Amino acid sequence: DIVKGEDTLRVYNLHLQSYQIPSRSFLYVNNGRNFLKRLNRVALKHRQQARLVRDHIENSPYPVILCGDLNATPFSRPYRILSKGMEDSFKEKGRKWGATYYLNQMLPYRIDVVLVSRGIEVTRHQNFDIRASDHLPVQVTLKVEGE
Repeated sequence: DIVKGEDTLRVYNLHLQSYQIPSRSFLYVNNGRNFLKRLNRVALKHRQQARLVRDHIENSPYPVILCGDLNATPFSRPYRILSKGMEDSFKEKGRKWGATYYLNQMLPYRIDVVLVSRGIEVTRHQNFDIRASDHLPVQVTLKVEGE
């Protein structure tokens, strides 16, 4: 929790389960069955983790900022679970693809998000094409209601 004057914000910084693919050859072992099993296990884990965080958010007495690596796109169930009743900074102020991760250095995905409670205004969202990590940085500016 962050306290400023009389106001308090609850901030969640999360990282949902990684897929932990050891190598490209893993995709082909056992005709891809091992890979598909791993995808299913991780997808189940993502849903469990998202529900756990969602339950905590619903019991928060404070406005919420949730940011982190979902390892899932905005089309996924974990995203839908976590974003329920929240505003997505990219949807509010983002532009273009909003990519935060490139699969095989080619396919853009938006798997890192900033979600905020209603009453917190997104005034700016910017993605940077800086390849200092496997994820690209995001900068968001927020305004808390009443400021």
